[in-house]
Parts: sequence; C-alpha cells; structure tokens
Amino acid sequence: MSDALARWLPENASRQRLLMVCHQHLLPSVIPLFSFMRENIADPLDTWVIGKPYSSIPETEGALRNSGLRVIDSEATYLRGHYSESIRRDMATMWRRFEASLSPRDDRRIVIVDEGGYLAETIPEHLLPRAVAVEQTTFGTRSASSRLPTVEVALCRAKRYFESPSIASAVTARLAELVPNLPGQTVGVVGLGALGRSVVRRCCDEGIKVWGFDPWQTGNSNASSIVVASALAELLAEVTLVIGCAGFDSIPNADLPRHPVVLASASSADVEFNGILRGLPNHRGRLLATLDVPNPHGPNHTILNGGFPINFDCRTEREPTANMMLTRALMAAGIVQATALPRATPPGRVTLEAVWQRDIVKAWARDTGIVPLEEIPEPLDWWAVDGRVAA
Repeated sequence: MSDALARWLPENASRQRLLMVCHQHLLPSVIPLFSFMRENIADPLDTWVIGKPYSSIPETEGALRNSGLRVIDSEATYLRGHYSESIRRDMATMWRRFEASLSPRDDRRIVIVDEGGYLAETIPEHLLPRAVAVEQTTFGTRSASSRLPTVEVALCRAKRYFESPSIASAVTARLAELVPNLPGQTVGVVGLGALGRSVVRRCCDEGIKVWGFDPWQTGNSNASSIVVASALAELLAEVTLVIGCAGFDSIPNADLPRHPVVLASASSADVEFNGILRGLPNHRGRLLATLDVPNPHGPNHTILNGGFPINFDCRTEREPTANMMLTRALMAAGIVQATALPRATPPGRVTLEAVWQRDIVKAWARDTGIVPLEEIPEPLDWWAVDGRVAA
C-alpha cells in the first residue's frame, strides 16, 4: 500500500531537513506513513516515535526500529484511570532525550505528529517557536492547538465522514467476540458525533435495538429504529450495553443503573469511564483487563478492555489496511501542509486543504472500491467545512 499512498498525496511534497516527533498507534498500517516521512520529510535518526501502550503491536514497533527510527519505549507506570498523567511522563522523557540529541546550533523546524494532543501539551516552551503540529484525533483537538499551529486532520470532512464506518465495524466486531448474544442486547450509544452515528448505523444493520444520547445535543442518528434519550439516566435505565463515543468522561459512577451494564469505549484512551476507573482498586494489573465495577443493587457492572478503546488489543489491527490507508494518506497530507506553514504562523487550528481531502478520498476510493466514486462530493465548499467540537 505504500506505493498507493505516494500516488494519492499532493505533488509538492519535497525532501526537507526537518525533525519529526511522533506519538501514534503503532499498527501495521502506519508503516507506509513513516516510509513517506523517511523519503520526503526527515532522516530516520531525526524521527522520534513513541507508541500507545494500549494499542501498539510489538512487531510494528520492531519494524520501525529496524528501519532506523528512534522508537522510544514506554517507561511510565500506568494506574487505572490515570493514563493521561502517565503518558505525559512518557512524553516528558521523550522530549528530554530529543533535546539531548540536538547540537546547540540546531534550529531546524520540528514537526509534531500527534494523536491525543499530548506531545503538543508537553513540548518545552523554548521549542514552541520552531514547532508545528498535525493532530489525528478529535480528543487531541480539545487540548493544545492554542500552543502552536496545528493542522487538524481529525476535524476534516474526509476523516470524519469516510473513516468512521470502518472504526464502527471494528468496534461491533470486537464486541461480538466479547459480549454473549450481542444481537439480543439493548445497546446505548453515548455521543452521536461522526463515530457515534456510525456505531448506531452498524448496530442497526445487525438488528440490535439501540438507544442514543448526545451530551453535546448536536447529534442526529439518521436511523429510524433508534430511540433518542433526552437524558443519560433515561438511556442507562433501558440498556444492557453502553458504547461510549462522547470523547470525555461521560458516565458518572452515580448514574449507573440498578441492573448490571457492560461498558465499552470507542473513544480515546480511557476517557469515557474515567471517573469509574479511578474509583476502582488502583493496582496495576493487566492494562486491557475486563474489570468488575461494584453494584450495591445486584450483580456487578463490567468495563471491557480496561476502559480503553474496544478495537485495540496490542495483537492485531482490526480495521482492514485498505480502510486505514485513507487516514494515513490524510495524515501525510497534513504533514506536507504543516511543513509549508511560515514560521510566523500564529498558534491555532489550521484546516486541512479542501482540494487535497477531496482528491485523496477519490484516489483511495478508486483504488480500493470501498466507497463508490459517485458518493464522493465534488464541491470544494463541502470539504472546506471542519468538524469543530465543543471546548
């Protein structure tokens, strides 16, 4: 797929002497993205990489390390509900090693390839004038784009509209493995943004009864068989399985119903049920373990995958490579756009170029057949609208 990635990208990608600092899910489909960086943006020894401990696959880490990249192992201690603090310690370690590798006169531009905003949050203050960022997740867009110019791939139409169905399919397929009689469950989807709506549609396609609730009050399920709750408590009273897609701590422990429910996240890190996780015994244990949540009214509630996104297991990439190549191509385009930003560009969000979005999606669809070409909008005005989220 690396040849296809190169064909889909803007033609003005050029070899530059830049520094890359990357925080990514280290999955097989990310290898072509790093190959693109190596060939067009930065030398391997100028590219620093750290993965996510709840998703990264050891074989992928090894392949990237063998290609000459500086892959940093996670060293922080991870306690339940405290992932954000732990990953920031890992980021601080990486920045220290990064700075130690630079000569005093090295003033090359730094390109941050971020997934969650943690690199942008932790970059040392004196490096900010040299840095630009590319952000892949909606969660990351809420955190640190005010610190430096950030190409928000996460909010672009191409990613939100065409990637979400693939993630939703992976989420429901994984749930079918972990939840007995999934079609017989009543499922509640909390958060009806791009991903939540895709999860709703996928569940409805499987004949599952679905309730939905949108904390932002902006969602539209577009599914006639869904029941939209007016309050979270109304949804929780009716369902046996909750899929968290809100992107923040969306289920307070006090709101859990009297009957047992299973909680599964389709969001970022451990954010969806963070308060509940922090209330559990805070020993380390297995990162992706199935967790019991005490229920004073009866059988325990259950949190799947340690509260981390259900489609990750550190063993396999559940989304087909052809599907995920769209995301990798959009990130590569975001990197090209970021490197072209003038150094005087003020901090803040930068929308991914509309024409690049459209052309990449069309090339991806033409090569893979995943989406019919006639379903891809042509007007650039459609692509120029980003999916800004609440603060």
